[in-house]
Amino acid sequence: MQVTDEMIELAKVWSDFKGNRHTIRNDQTKWMASNLAEIAFAKKYPDAIRISDTDYNADFILKNQRIDVKTKQTNFRIKPNFQVAIEARQINYNVDWYAFYSYNAKQNEILFLGWKSKKDYLNESYFVKKGELDTLNNWTSSKDCYNLQVSQLIK
Repeated sequence: MQVTDEMIELAKVWSDFKGNRHTIRNDQTKWMASNLAEIAFAKKYPDAIRISDTDYNADFILKNQRIDVKTKQTNFRIKPNFQVAIEARQINYNVDWYAFYSYNAKQNEILFLGWKSKKDYLNESYFVKKGELDTLNNWTSSKDCYNLQVSQLIK
């Protein structure tokens, strides 16, 4: 989905939410990417009720399920062997499903990567400690997190 000027303006309004200060990257660019992913989710699922302005655990409720929208910001297209991550301190949040998105700042597009139930994510992901090199993606983790390959997500 191409990011529109309207989406960017809405993302700026949404950036005032205090919960955004709890993201892995604590800067305005990350907030923008996260907000754009939530906006894309709301467009894809118009019946979803946004709760992220009042709830630090989940972003939406859809069909009585609590959804946490996760965003990976890049300057390139995500490949199936790339990883998505959930910060370890967020793993006990009250959510049922994760919806993963990629924001490509260079191409100004937001892409849906897939779904994973929290239960399955916990069973299938692997732990990477802060400062350790994740040998699957050659990335040194800035936080303790649980990683999972994009190819393991449900489209």
